[in-house]
Amino acid sequence: QLFLEATRSLQPDVILFSTCLSACSTAEQWEHALDFFGQLQDAQLQPDVVVYNSCISACGKGQEWENAMILLEELQSENLQPT
Repeated sequence: QLFLEATRSLQPDVILFSTCLSACSTAEQWEHALDFFGQLQDAQLQPDVVVYNSCISACGKGQEWENAMILLEELQSENLQPT
């Protein structure tokens, strides 16, 4: 809900998505994290290492290992290194 309100008045950027993904990871909400990740890609924004790490972390906390591994492979294909 907060994200929707923010996007009405702001142009979403990687920092906004990164913040949302970090909150999803902390709250162990892997489904929302994957949704935000998809929205970031739909907005034609380039995910950075922070975005990937937050999304991978959320998936790991939800025991969604397959999704975490897919994201890790994408991260590496972008020549980024996980932290």
